[in-house]
Amino acid sequence: MERINYMIQLILTYGHAEFARACISSVYKNTPKDEINLIVWDNFSGDRLNENDINSENTVLLKSENNYGVSVPINYLIKEVGQSLEDDVIYISNDHYLFPGWIEPFLLRKEFNICSPWVPFGLNSIMHGAGGQKQSELIDFWSNEKIDLHNSIKPEYLDHPESLERIIKFFNNIYPDGEDRFIKDKVLTQEPVSYGNVLWMGCFCVKKSVLDAVPEMKTDMGLASTEDYDWQRKARNLPEIKMGVYNHSYAHHFQCITGQRIALSMDRSTFTKQPNCGWQIRN
Repeated sequence: MERINYMIQLILTYGHAEFARACISSVYKNTPKDEINLIVWDNFSGDRLNENDINSENTVLLKSENNYGVSVPINYLIKEVGQSLEDDVIYISNDHYLFPGWIEPFLLRKEFNICSPWVPFGLNSIMHGAGGQKQSELIDFWSNEKIDLHNSIKPEYLDHPESLERIIKFFNNIYPDGEDRFIKDKVLTQEPVSYGNVLWMGCFCVKKSVLDAVPEMKTDMGLASTEDYDWQRKARNLPEIKMGVYNHSYAHHFQCITGQRIALSMDRSTFTKQPNCGWQIRN
């Protein structure tokens, strides 16, 4: 297949810097170097990323002075970055790890203009193709105390011990034969595409052909899971929108840092509109 165009990637992080580092490293490791056009948006985290965490040759680190939530960075990616450069864009929450070959379907296939990679939910989904993972299985790995992170919005629950070494150790326990073998045996054996109008919004792409057409996300509804699915509902009703999943693009989702965490909401008192962030990665 002939390559269609470039893609701009945005990783959004608020806290959980060690997971963000794992996410960034997966982009660097599993994306051809000339395809990396990365923005890392740090939403005023207490454990901020720094310039040592990125490759300045192909990545821009935006250190926000407020917690802008999820919707404002996505609006910025779609309506400012994507439209100005006339390129495809993909949003990636920092609780994902991208596998080898993840970008090829987005660059080469033409079935969809809003699309996501295959993101199974939980270890049972990964290993057996169905079901979901209990949060306690992951929480017990990070802490000696049992923390009900999934159902809690207490800020202190966001600070359970994390380290990149432990994350990778846990990751390797899930994929003991390595990433390439998992892609060969489990991913490329799937049908290449799945048609549907409900996507996983933690990692999704909008093609340049519909950047003008799709609406902006609301920024006043509360949790990101409310704002992004409201956006998805409006987008899929547009006649030009074609939604689906590229199953040969695979991303692991670390569920232990999501659920209903308070970090997925913006600080409501700080702003109502998008910030002006100037940047440039490539000519």
